[in-house]
Amino acid sequence: MKKLIVLVMALAVIMTAGSAMAGITEGTFQATANVAAACAFTQSPDIAFGTYDPTGGEVNANGTLKFKCTKNTAYDITIAATRQMTGTTYSDILPYKVYYEATWAEEWASITGNLKGKGTAPSNAPITMTLYGKILGGWDVSADSYSQTIAIQINF
Repeated sequence: MKKLIVLVMALAVIMTAGSAMAGITEGTFQATANVAAACAFTQSPDIAFGTYDPTGGEVNANGTLKFKCTKNTAYDITIAATRQMTGTTYSDILPYKVYYEATWAEEWASITGNLKGKGTAPSNAPITMTLYGKILGGWDVSADSYSQTIAIQINF
């Protein structure tokens, strides 16, 4: 009988504790975030002209530029104005030009407001552009290796 009384009392305690937690209260919370406009290069558009013969004609080459921006971010890509490679042994310079298209009709601008080097990113997926380089024939330069590190930037 004592066991039955203890069991009934224990059951009463459990039921009382359960009934104390029978109510529900609801609430809400807010999640927020700010997304900044951003752009980043993912591949450099190196242009390797190969061998240039100053007694021959022009040499053409191209490079692939890849970048990505935050979705719906307007961008404008500019390339430094001075486009001339310098020799490693002699002080000769070898000028070249960079164009938007293989038709060589329009040179890539060094200021913002380009017609073809700008746009709006449709997503944050990489965007690919080809840069077309040209060294005109007939430059009076020494036999040497020529190079230039040139600045390119995305304005957004």
